[in-house]
This record gives sequence, structure tokens and C-alpha cells, in this order.
Amino acid sequence: MKVQPHSSEQGGFNYVTAIILLILAAIGLVCIYVIPKYFADFSLKQDMWALMVRSSELTDQAIEQKTVEAAKTRDIPLPPTQIQCTRSNESITCHYEYDWPLGIPGLDWSLKFSETKSREVARIKQI
Repeated sequence: MKVQPHSSEQGGFNYVTAIILLILAAIGLVCIYVIPKYFADFSLKQDMWALMVRSSELTDQAIEQKTVEAAKTRDIPLPPTQIQCTRSNESITCHYEYDWPLGIPGLDWSLKFSETKSREVARIKQI
């Protein structure tokens, strides 16, 4: 007795294959459009922190300006009005917030990035 294969067992393109392809396409879009923006923002956070470490040498405005310059080198849309550095009681606090459009054709989505960091201002000892 010969067993006939069921139509879904014959291979070809079915709904499971379509779902898998859609998931792979979504993963590809995330890898191309989203992940690089998070890496750039992470790098900007590190640059801002490095400037805050030097806060005993730099003014608040200099830290803001250098952070905006670092953002421009990474093509991050951080306007100078969206970053603030303030000092109080031997500490410095810097905060920035911006929206970064994803750039996917046909979609008007953007990612929101926000960061607030605080640290003590280290005094330079005079010899």
C-alpha cells in the first residue's frame, strides 16, 4: 500500500514559511536601523562621562558644547538646547534628551534617548 504525502508535507511556500520570513525581515530592519543608533548613544554617554570627569578643568558650557560636538561626529541629532549641565554642592549633573528618527522609508518612527548622569567634582591638588 502506497501512502500519498499530505499537501503540506510536499514542501513549497506555506504560512509558516511566510511568518519565518517576516520575522527575519523584522530582525534585519532592527539590525540595520535601530542597533547602530543605540551604540552611538552609548558612545555619547561615555564621552559625556569623560568630560564630566574633567569637570574641575571645564565649565558647564564647555562640557555641553563638547558633548554636542561629539554627537555631531556620530550624526546624532542632539541640539544644544537639549543638554544641560549644572553644579551644586561639589557635584555636577548633566542631562540630555533627544529624538532620533529611524529613517525607515514609509514610517515616521523615532527613538527617544535620555540620559542623566551625576558625579562629584574632583578637585585638582596644587603642588
